[in-house]
Amino acid sequence: MRLAQGTKVLGISSSRISEITVEIPCLEEQQMIVNFLTAIENKINFNNTHILAIEEYKKQLVLN
Repeated sequence: MRLAQGTKVLGISSSRISEITVEIPCLEEQQMIVNFLTAIENKINFNNTHILAIEEYKKQLVLN
């Protein structure tokens, strides 16, 4: 079912939007998703910090 209309720029009317059903996970599942995404974000931050430390170490090696 195509909801958007238009030839160059697709648009959707508010009446069409109101016909769309969106399922929202229960609070327990939402919390699991938050925990998962938080763990990923923490790992990314850790890795970025590690990369910066390695780059600084590399600079020191090149200077000496």
